Amino acid sequence: MGIVIRQSFWSSIAAYLGVGIGYLNVVILMPKYLTPDEIGLYRTILSTAAFFAPLPLFGLRSAFIRFFPRKDDKQVTALILIGLGIFLLLFGILAVLAFILKPTLTSFYQENANAINDYLWLILVLIGLMGFYGLLESILKAKKDISTPSFVRETLYKLLQSVTVILVGFSIISLGDFLRFQYYIYLFISFIILFFVLRRVSFNVSKKDIKEANSKEFFTYSRYALLSGLGSIAVLQIDQIMISKYIGLEANAIYTTAIFMAVVIEMPRKYIAQITQPIMVEDFKAKRLDKIHEDYKKASINQLIIGSFIFLGIVINLPSIYALMPNGEIYSAGLSIVYIIGFAKLINMVFSTNGEIIVMSDHYRVNILLIAVLAIMTVALNLVLIPSYGIEGAAYASVLTFLLFNLIKFFYIKAKFNFSPFSKWTLPSIFLIAIVLFINHQFSYLDSPILDIFLRSIGITMIYFLYVIVAKPSRELENIWKVILGKAGFR
Repeated sequence: MGIVIRQSFWSSIAAYLGVGIGYLNVVILMPKYLTPDEIGLYRTILSTAAFFAPLPLFGLRSAFIRFFPRKDDKQVTALILIGLGIFLLLFGILAVLAFILKPTLTSFYQENANAINDYLWLILVLIGLMGFYGLLESILKAKKDISTPSFVRETLYKLLQSVTVILVGFSIISLGDFLRFQYYIYLFISFIILFFVLRRVSFNVSKKDIKEANSKEFFTYSRYALLSGLGSIAVLQIDQIMISKYIGLEANAIYTTAIFMAVVIEMPRKYIAQITQPIMVEDFKAKRLDKIHEDYKKASINQLIIGSFIFLGIVINLPSIYALMPNGEIYSAGLSIVYIIGFAKLINMVFSTNGEIIVMSDHYRVNILLIAVLAIMTVALNLVLIPSYGIEGAAYASVLTFLLFNLIKFFYIKAKFNFSPFSKWTLPSIFLIAIVLFINHQFSYLDSPILDIFLRSIGITMIYFLYVIVAKPSRELENIWKVILGKAGFR
């Protein structure tokens, strides 16, 4: 688990550089230079494209990660070529269907978000580019390289977004140009990832290699992974799509701005999962169940501590963050969303790599049923709660579905493997969250938002530093703190 934590930590550090750029985009530049309706339009276009992007991928991302460790270099290359052919075929079919069903598609957003219908072609192009990028990214991840795609997706991509927003702000390009630039950006980062893929993969293969790699098991798993991916992306994107449909683009702008602040909490989990998956495949193959269980527990406590540290750092500074935001009085309507979605992200983190354990084991088919239940619940709850409670209804739907989903996976893993992610430090770490929130409530906010953010952030950092160093709930995090102090000149 040490290598997992180290790689995940440094990948997260690289990604948090992107978070800084993302903060600049979402909290400063976009509210300053774009209206809420324009931001909502931009977000809905990306959300809709991301919602459909798994279709042409056919579950290949998960399949590559699962099967690459079992194949030799030529068979790996053969699988990549097979996957690329499948992707191009399915995207072509999707494009034809989109043309045929255009009248139906335009009616979906017509009432409250009709502006999206002018950009249906852009959504289709982005579906293809997002899928192609995801295919290339999964190849690097299967090769246990998560830092390169992390930098490209989280840092470079967001930096290019900053440039386009600034160009709009100075009236160098129009809003339409800004939206069209999205596919140029995806095309650019796809070519960068392709460069790294070509350095790692040799395409010197024969028809025999392709025939040997073309296994029934690979395609069976891909079909299940496709359904799983569709369900997962539905959970992540359906709330934004439904908010735009039922409430409007401005509401989606407020909601997605709040969501951005909350999703930062779960970033370490994402990188731990990415590097854990190929290692877990090898451990299951070698029947090292004790090691998987140990990593399961370590991931849980590390994710809980890191996630709660970020959660508290965000929520205690929310009034100051909104005070610094251009037109913050509009977007502060999403303050409660950050709390609610942040809590949902913490739920995901404390339950650790439960989804990865199911997917990478021989029980991966069960994950399809679980994802289907989750997707149905998400859609149903959003349909009920959004009309009644607005954007808060979408947030409550997320908390309820994530809690139930994780509980089901927890009990299933407990029954099949007798694994549990919880340790003696789980409850104390949760209790620490309540203590910090109580302490924070005792202090009034200063007139200077920047000074207030600085002082509260220093306080949180000191509390968590003492907790990790003195209580020692995590050996991995303790070692990371010591490395950081060592590099800073403190021994």
